[in-house]
Amino acid sequence: DLPKVARTINDVFRSYGTLKEYPVFAIALEMSTTMYDVNVTPNKRTVFVKEAFKLTELIKWFFTEMFKPAANTYIVQKIDDFLSLA
Repeated sequence: DLPKVARTINDVFRSYGTLKEYPVFAIALEMSTTMYDVNVTPNKRTVFVKEAFKLTELIKWFFTEMFKPAANTYIVQKIDDFLSLA
């Protein structure tokens, strides 16, 4: 459970999406064993990531680049189609 990573993804998604949409992501992080520590709690559910700020910034950059093409996408519709709905 990496709450800072989840919050970063959520913040980027919200900046490009609507409030009625909810993101679902599964992320597989491959890191050197020197970059994290699972011996924080006895049940090993808490993970301490060294340089977590850099990790969240990298994830923020990645998802911003991923969502950027969709930021200025609009549906083009003929005016006749719009007027026929009225």
